Amino acid sequence: MQLHYDPAADELRIVLRNGAVESREEDAHGVVKDYAGDGALLGLCIKRASRAVDDPRCVDVAVSGRTVRGMRMY
Repeated sequence: MQLHYDPAADELRIVLRNGAVESREEDAHGVVKDYAGDGALLGLCIKRASRAVDDPRCVDVAVSGRTVRGMRMY
Protein backbone atom coordinates (compact mmCIF):
# COMPACT_ATOMS: atom_id res chain seq x y z
CA MET A 1 0.00 0.00 0.00
CA GLN A 2 1.23 3.47 -0.84
CA LEU A 3 0.21 7.00 0.16
CA HIS A 4 0.90 9.99 -2.08
CA TYR A 5 0.03 13.58 -1.21
CA ASP A 6 0.22 16.25 -3.90
CA PRO A 7 0.12 19.66 -2.15
CA ALA A 8 -0.26 21.56 -5.46
CA ALA A 9 -3.42 19.61 -6.33
CA ASP A 10 -4.36 19.06 -2.64
CA GLU A 11 -5.03 15.39 -3.36
CA LEU A 12 -4.25 12.37 -1.20
CA ARG A 13 -3.95 9.15 -3.19
CA ILE A 14 -4.08 5.77 -1.46
CA VAL A 15 -2.87 2.92 -3.70
CA LEU A 16 -4.10 -0.43 -2.40
CA ARG A 17 -2.67 -2.54 -5.21
CA ASN A 18 -1.05 -1.96 -8.58
CA GLY A 19 -2.95 -2.54 -11.78
CA ALA A 20 -4.53 -0.90 -14.77
CA VAL A 21 -7.45 1.35 -13.88
CA GLU A 22 -10.44 0.26 -15.96
CA SER A 23 -13.09 2.43 -14.32
CA ARG A 24 -13.29 5.36 -11.96
CA GLU A 25 -16.13 6.51 -9.73
CA GLU A 26 -16.36 9.82 -7.82
CA ASP A 27 -18.78 10.42 -4.97
CA ALA A 28 -20.34 13.72 -3.91
CA HIS A 29 -17.60 14.29 -1.29
CA GLY A 30 -14.73 14.28 -3.79
CA VAL A 31 -13.53 10.71 -3.14
CA VAL A 32 -12.52 8.97 -6.36
CA LYS A 33 -12.38 5.14 -6.42
CA ASP A 34 -10.26 3.35 -9.04
CA TYR A 35 -11.25 -0.16 -10.12
CA ALA A 36 -9.54 -2.92 -12.09
CA GLY A 37 -11.27 -4.76 -14.93
CA ASP A 38 -12.35 -7.52 -12.54
CA GLY A 39 -14.02 -4.97 -10.22
CA ALA A 40 -11.27 -5.04 -7.58
CA LEU A 41 -10.66 -1.73 -5.80
CA LEU A 42 -7.18 -0.48 -6.69
CA GLY A 43 -7.12 2.81 -4.85
CA LEU A 44 -8.72 5.99 -3.62
CA CYS A 45 -8.06 9.66 -4.27
CA ILE A 46 -9.32 12.25 -1.79
CA LYS A 47 -9.71 15.65 -3.42
CA ARG A 48 -9.35 18.76 -1.24
CA ALA A 49 -7.46 16.54 1.22
CA SER A 50 -6.38 19.41 3.47
CA ARG A 51 -10.06 19.93 4.32
CA ALA A 52 -10.90 16.23 4.64
CA VAL A 53 -8.09 15.10 7.01
CA ASP A 54 -6.31 16.71 9.95
CA ASP A 55 -2.89 16.83 8.26
CA PRO A 56 -2.45 15.11 4.88
CA ARG A 57 1.35 15.14 5.34
CA CYS A 58 1.32 13.24 8.65
CA VAL A 59 0.45 9.53 8.90
CA ASP A 60 -0.10 7.15 11.80
CA VAL A 61 0.61 3.52 10.83
CA ALA A 62 -0.82 0.55 12.74
CA VAL A 63 0.17 -3.04 11.93
CA SER A 64 -0.73 -6.01 14.12
CA GLY A 65 -1.59 -3.80 17.08
CA ARG A 66 1.63 -1.76 16.96
CA THR A 67 1.33 1.91 16.03
CA VAL A 68 3.85 4.39 14.74
CA ARG A 69 2.44 7.90 15.07
CA GLY A 70 3.25 11.09 13.26
CA MET A 71 5.31 9.88 10.31
CA ARG A 72 5.85 13.02 8.19
CA MET A 73 5.59 12.95 4.40
CA TYR A 74 7.60 15.65 2.64
